[in-house]
Amino acid sequence: MNGFQKRLLATMIQQAILTQEDFEGSDALVLFTPRLSFSKSAREVREMWVSKTWPLSEDELRTQFNCYGNALDDAVTIILKELAARGDTP
Repeated sequence: MNGFQKRLLATMIQQAILTQEDFEGSDALVLFTPRLSFSKSAREVREMWVSKTWPLSEDELRTQFNCYGNALDDAVTIILKELAARGDTP
């Protein structure tokens, strides 16, 4: 996971969970367990505290969700074309 992905995840956790009444003033620890490059099963545990991760600005977050929305629109078009080519209908 790269730095931008960590910032995006931390921002979403902060805004969606840590702003709720029961979690106000709390922090969140996110654990990642990526597979080691030399192994098919060995994993490394990494951690990220939400409060220690720089959040995305409102503009950065809006841009990211706009990109996601555009990609989703493109994916729907591609899937519908593929289904039509197969003779399937949604």
